[in-house]
Amino acid sequence: MIWFVLALLTAFSESLKDIASKYNLKSVDPYIVAWATVALSLPLLLPLLLIVEIPPLNGQFWLTLLVDSALNVVAAILYFKAISLADLSLTVPLVTFTPVFCW
Repeated sequence: MIWFVLALLTAFSESLKDIASKYNLKSVDPYIVAWATVALSLPLLLPLLLIVEIPPLNGQFWLTLLVDSALNVVAAILYFKAISLADLSLTVPLVTFTPVFCW
C-alpha cells in the first residue's frame, strides 16, 4: 500500500513543480528555471554517492550518459519555454506521452 502513497506524493510534487515553474517564469528566464530545478536537487542526491556502491563503468556508459544528458537539457529548456508561453492545462498533459516515446 506504500506504493499508492508514494505515487500520490509524486503526482502532487510534480504538479507543484509545474505551478511554481509557471509562476517563476513570469519574471525569470526559462534557462535559469531549467538550471535551478537540477541544481536544487543536487544537495539531496549527492549524499547518496556515499551510500551506493558504483559498479565498474565502460565507454558505452559514458557515451550514453553524454547523449542522454544533452537530450535532457534540450527537453528541459523546451519544456519550460512551453510552460512560459502557454497554459499549464495545455502543456503539462503532453508530458504524459513520454512513456510512448521511450518504447
